Amino acid sequence: MGRTLAFLVASTLVIAACGGATQAPTPTTAATAAPAKTAAPTAAPTQDPTKAIADFYRGKTIRVIVGLEAGGGFDTTARVLARHMGKYIPGEPTLVVENMVGAGSRVAANFLYEAAPKDGTAFGVFNELQVLQQALGQADIKFDAKQFGWLGSVFSATIVCIARKDSGITKVQDVMGASGKQFIAGSTGPGSNTGDFPQTLRTALGANIKIVSGYNGTAGISRAVDSNEVMGGCWTWESMSVTQGKNLADGSMVPLVQQGDEKIKELGSTPTAADLATSDINKKLILAITTPTSISKSFTAPPGVPAERLKALQDAFTKAWNDKDLLEEAKKAKIDVAPKKAEDTKKVVDQLLSFDKATIDALKEALGKK
Repeated sequence: MGRTLAFLVASTLVIAACGGATQAPTPTTAATAAPAKTAAPTAAPTQDPTKAIADFYRGKTIRVIVGLEAGGGFDTTARVLARHMGKYIPGEPTLVVENMVGAGSRVAANFLYEAAPKDGTAFGVFNELQVLQQALGQADIKFDAKQFGWLGSVFSATIVCIARKDSGITKVQDVMGASGKQFIAGSTGPGSNTGDFPQTLRTALGANIKIVSGYNGTAGISRAVDSNEVMGGCWTWESMSVTQGKNLADGSMVPLVQQGDEKIKELGSTPTAADLATSDINKKLILAITTPTSISKSFTAPPGVPAERLKALQDAFTKAWNDKDLLEEAKKAKIDVAPKKAEDTKKVVDQLLSFDKATIDALKEALGKK
């Protein structure tokens, strides 16, 4: 039996040495453990940009700077807009109109560029001809129109020249050429459509036009036409259709020429000035002087407004001009509405500032600026 026990012990040792025995599982140590699965870090929630804009504008006041006097077309348009645009801006801020007159609205344009707050709490409107004045190198312009944050424009205007029928002028060809009759046109002065458009026609069409300046707005020119102080004038159809609509309808006033994005259907076959120009440079002169009218009453924010706030203002501007209550109020105020969005307005601004040097030099000469 002792031998048997000795044999069994020896056999067990041999089997163990050969690896045949089943071993109890070895406890896993920290060093050999599989890495534990850990939860992925939770990303910080992205703030809703609309909420951020609303938080910024809530309880704030936006200043709407108007570069022309109270009661005029620019002022009336801005006040109608201010009453309706706020509800389309997240946070629904209050919009308050401020008039800042001077230098044909250049004071306001310079202020918006240089001094107005650049946080989205100010925007404004100035005469679109100021962009052309930049292209012409006007000395006291302190802005670069390409850098403004354009919101959009309200209307695309067409300039029309009209004459009293009893002046003997019944078509624009009557005043063209060396033998053309003299057309005496009323104007508010240089730097306006009423002055610069007929001045350009003198060069571009060889028109015999004498310009009498100093009238207080197109209403003043219209009164001078009615009293026969002047034979007629050139200004936008938007205003002319109101002040001279009856006289045009009964034939006592005659349309001579027009120029704009679209021909006015009420004027029938009245030609465009560009169609009458006989050379490429003269066509360019006419287009250069009238391009600003396609972005009439353009509203803009200062440069440097944060992109998301500028986008909110641009969207609100577009929505406001499609608001039925605003449109009803605009109709009562005799405000023509055919808005352009921000990107389309910016394209026109860029076009104005990209005319070639030959065109700009010729326009300066036509306007007596050389």
